[in-house]
Amino acid sequence: MKLNDSRKANPVIGWVHMNLGQLLGLFALCIIVTLMSDKFISKDNFLNILKSVSTNMMLACALTMVIILGLIDISVGSTVGLAGIVCATLVGSGKYPVWQVFALCLVIGLFMGLINGILIAYIKIPAFIATLATQNVGRAREMLGRIFHKTGNDYDIRRRFNHDRLFSVFRHTGLHPDVQDPSGDISVCDRGK
Repeated sequence: MKLNDSRKANPVIGWVHMNLGQLLGLFALCIIVTLMSDKFISKDNFLNILKSVSTNMMLACALTMVIILGLIDISVGSTVGLAGIVCATLVGSGKYPVWQVFALCLVIGLFMGLINGILIAYIKIPAFIATLATQNVGRAREMLGRIFHKTGNDYDIRRRFNHDRLFSVFRHTGLHPDVQDPSGDISVCDRGK
């Protein structure tokens, strides 16, 4: 039996043969890190690795159907980020039961998916363009949610947004424009020092 015949008969052998270089590299890295640290091969480390990749594994399983259909969804990360920010903010406030917050986060994900579906199936916008648009919407809301979570009010949101996004370039280059807050007390760029 030839090697090509065994690959056709058993797809696992074909996959291992195609990815042999990456597998050997991963195996070599595991050996090197194991020799450097006695904590690498431990139950706690394996559980930590599984916890770290669990979100990506669930997203990959969900996106498999999209890719099989020949489409693409690039808004997944921002949708997960938006739901995560909403979840962290509401659970952290202590005002809402956890199950209600989780249900709301599922509704957020369903709503973003519904918008993508309507844009792609009914309006006939290409999947890449439609999901790019919803990705940007999700990222903007996620960013505002992070800023609001850190500050707590609208004035601080505007002030923090201006400082973090608009004037960080000036701070890193050494150019410090004299930009005043509406209150007139502090320069926006001087707050980051």
